[in-house]
Amino acid sequence: MPRSLWIFSTFILALSALTMARADDGLNSCTAIPSNDLRIPVHAPGASGGIGGISEAQFLSVIDRLQAAYPRIVFQRDWKRAEVNAYAMVTKKGEQLVVLNGGLARHPSITEEGFLLIGCHEVGHHYGGAPRRTGLTRDKWASVEGQADYYASLKCLRQVWKDEDNEAAIGLRTVDPMVEAECSRQFPDALDRNICRRASFATLSLTRLFATLASEPLPAFDTPDRSRVDQTFETHPKAQCRMDTLFQASLCTVALEERLDGMDPYQGTCSARTGHDRGERSGCWYFERWR
Repeated sequence: MPRSLWIFSTFILALSALTMARADDGLNSCTAIPSNDLRIPVHAPGASGGIGGISEAQFLSVIDRLQAAYPRIVFQRDWKRAEVNAYAMVTKKGEQLVVLNGGLARHPSITEEGFLLIGCHEVGHHYGGAPRRTGLTRDKWASVEGQADYYASLKCLRQVWKDEDNEAAIGLRTVDPMVEAECSRQFPDALDRNICRRASFATLSLTRLFATLASEPLPAFDTPDRSRVDQTFETHPKAQCRMDTLFQASLCTVALEERLDGMDPYQGTCSARTGHDRGERSGCWYFERWR
């Protein structure tokens, strides 16, 4: 190999390795999914158009919509990266960053709605408010995992979908009977009701991914996790617990415009303390003395 070509190849490999390390080495990153060894390359059998996953065009479309809704965040589009995960980061320069990998988008459990929801989860680490991570973890700027889930359905999906034809997006798909009943109970307005209904398809996609990767039973809307923590859990809850959180967040009637707060966990959320009987954070990860 000519020396100039060898030097160029070495540079590319080093740059690739640096890029692969960005999410893990000193940039205050939060993963959407617990670390795993699963990799789905671009040309994996069945990926994107085979047995599951979304196409590159869908991948880019979702990120475009997230970028339009959250212009202050930099969304990194790593379609070729095989890792099945996504990240939220604050760089050393203080830049808010979300990294979305193609390997995650190519997983058989992922739909376009599910991929949007995981992007929303990463946004939730930046904007989800309290409870934030404590001294037990290094990323004190970030909302804990359960709160990032809660924000994803409470605010982010609604922000992205507020001007879309959600009834057409639902189409002929069957909405889970429990979801149908609860969304109808909470939202007399058709726009809000259809966003609530559509959110259930995103929740199913994403939590089935969580369950598959963790070898847990597939979650269901009518089998909530009844466990209760005595201290707020900062890392990734189990798949059923995450489904419960995402579902309840979609039922919260607090206005989209009400922002969440980094110190006050009740600002902009639903809770028994503020008189709500739906839309609360799940006790399987969130400790609340009012319960």
